[in-house]
Amino acid sequence: MPRIKVELSAEFITPCFGGTVSSNTSVSYPAELREPSIRGQIRWWMRACGMDRKAVDRIMGSTDSGQSLVRFRKKALVRNRMETEDWWTDPQYRACPKYLWFFVAPSTSNKKGESNRVGQKCITKGSDFKLELSCRPGQEAELKQIVAYTILWITFGSIGSRSTRAGGCMKYLGIKDIQGSDAICGAFQGLNEASLPELWSKISPQLGVELSTPPFRLLWDDRIRPTDSNAALDWFANKWKIVRAELRSSDKGFWGLPFKDKTPTQLEDKDGNTIKTERMTSHIHLRPLKTKDDGVFYPAALVFDQRMVLQGIDTQAGNAALDKYFSHSIKFNGGEQ
Repeated sequence: MPRIKVELSAEFITPCFGGTVSSNTSVSYPAELREPSIRGQIRWWMRACGMDRKAVDRIMGSTDSGQSLVRFRKKALVRNRMETEDWWTDPQYRACPKYLWFFVAPSTSNKKGESNRVGQKCITKGSDFKLELSCRPGQEAELKQIVAYTILWITFGSIGSRSTRAGGCMKYLGIKDIQGSDAICGAFQGLNEASLPELWSKISPQLGVELSTPPFRLLWDDRIRPTDSNAALDWFANKWKIVRAELRSSDKGFWGLPFKDKTPTQLEDKDGNTIKTERMTSHIHLRPLKTKDDGVFYPAALVFDQRMVLQGIDTQAGNAALDKYFSHSIKFNGGEQ
């Protein structure tokens, strides 16, 4: 019997630094958008929302549970040729290499021992793509669930290098029936025009977990020039320079800012078991979002409080900086704070 197929559309609102199969930073390869990376993002969101690993593996597949019940197929990546893949040469991104996208920008130092980065090309802002999701007949419930997580990822997530620092962010364009998926598509119609709380109220019942609010706090700021299409990125780049100067060395770990000593961090699984790591990382994800009904993308921070616990860090100082630079928040159980 023919597979049930649905098609989702999205557009990049910031450059996407999609990696290739090579890790050679001395050669600049064209950026790619790959299905395994997309699947990895959907898995991350399923776990972030509280789905246990066995349930994720049953739907998405694993070496133990077998093939995925839902097939992912990237279709028709249309690159915006009006912008350059060599983003660091574009004046509109002149503030971004300092910290925001430092590790994908060309190296500017000739010091001994420093890497010779030539710069990572991007999928340009304004590029769009289509993603086909499909399943066998009888697995429509799982397909509907994955459609919900995919819309969640497109709206609030990102992909590629620097994905937690406003790289590879997208906007959701819509959903279309390809084959036998009218009922699934009907549950998600009009979400490209919905407010963020409206979108959450529509997709949250389809996620397969008991979750009344998203797994993050959403903070944002409107002190930008709305007429500037790159205002959110400039805000991130400039404010991070100020935050780095204000916080003490160890406190910078709260924001994932670079500093000399690696900060010990710990993650906890659903059973409360500690998973330790030594990465310089942060539970704060930055991205532009439409937080008003004026069509403007404002600088926003998604704070995943339950996903990351930082040890030896003055969280009070970090949260004070959040409150200082993000003047608004959104309540997903109704209304704006």
